This record gives sequence, structure tokens and C-alpha cells, in this order.
Amino acid sequence: MVYGDALREKILQAIFNINVKTSSLDAEVITELILSGKAHEIVSQKKQLAQSANDIYSEYFPLRKNVGNPLSFYRWLPIQEHNDALQLETDLKMLGIRVFHSDRFLSGQTTPDKYLRIALSSTNSLEELKIGIKILKQYLN
Repeated sequence: MVYGDALREKILQAIFNINVKTSSLDAEVITELILSGKAHEIVSQKKQLAQSANDIYSEYFPLRKNVGNPLSFYRWLPIQEHNDALQLETDLKMLGIRVFHSDRFLSGQTTPDKYLRIALSSTNSLEELKIGIKILKQYLN
């Protein structure tokens, strides 16, 4: 970023405020949520939604024991027959489903195990999630 000396202090202060300093408004809102007990209610609702989303996923793709957090916001779905990650993602996107192949997350050598990362909290409703998972199940079969 290039700027003149006249703006130097203002820009440095703005960068500091954005990156380091906690927003006073955010702190006030969060404090009120905690003190009023609303924060606990919000967390409970989020846990219930996460549980419902995981239950929907498990209906179509039963989980093996001890696979991740039971309230996870995403799941890694093992896939074997689909070797072309880009084609798989493209096909599913054309069906209205956005998933990510595990190859996108590699930082080293490829592995023989392949997965799809299935987000359970990216839909507008649990019904939309159910429709998407049902389409995914049909596609993979």
C-alpha cells in the first residue's frame, strides 16, 4: 500500500483499530448477551441445529463410531469410485450442490483415501440440507 506522509498516522491507527483493538460495540453486545443469559440460549439453539443437521446426514450416510465431533458443522464423506475430483465437484455443482474434494486440502503428497467435505451448516434450512444430501446420495450411488 502506498500513501503520502500526511496520511501515515491515520492509516496506521486505522490498521491497528481494525486488526488489534476489539470493537467497543462488539464488546458491549457480547457482554449484554452473556449477562442476560441470551448467549447460553444462542449456544443451545446452535447445538440443537447442529445435532439436527448431523442426524439428517446420518440418515443417508451412517457414521462410523468415534468419527469426529457429534456436533460438527461438516463431515468428511469417504468416496472410492470417483477419482476425478474436479469432475465430481462440477457434476455436483450442476445439481445444485457445492462440495469440496479432499484433494483441495492437501499440502503434501496425495493419499489413496478420498473424501468429500460436506458442510452441514451452509444451507438456509434443514429441509434444504436434507434435499441436498438426498441428491448427493443418489449421485454417488
